[in-house]
Amino acid sequence: MSQLDTETQAAAPSPAPARREPSEARLRANRLNAQNSSGPKSVEGKKRSSLNATRHGILSQTVHFPAEEMKAYTEFCDRYVAGLQPVGVLETELASACADLQFRLHRC
Repeated sequence: MSQLDTETQAAAPSPAPARREPSEARLRANRLNAQNSSGPKSVEGKKRSSLNATRHGILSQTVHFPAEEMKAYTEFCDRYVAGLQPVGVLETELASACADLQFRLHRC
C-alpha cells in the first residue's frame, strides 16, 4: 500500500452511527404533542408567520425593511447600479443583484 493510499484512508470520514427506531411510547407522545402546536390562529399571526422564511438573512427572496431603511436601500442600490454603468438588461440585473447583496451584507 502506498503512502497516498494510507493518507486517503485516514482522511475519509467515518460513517454516521445507525439511528434507532423510536419506541411506540415516544411516537405516541410526539403525536399528542403535535396536536397542541397548531400554529397561529389570528389573521395577523398567520400573515406575520408567513414571512418567517423570507424575513431574515442574506438569501431571503423578499425585502422587508422599515420605511426609513427602505429609502436608504433604494438610494444605495440606485447609486451602486449607476456607478457600475451597466449596459443592457443582463448587466443591469446583475448590478442590481450585487447592490442588493452589498446592502444586506453591510447592514448586519
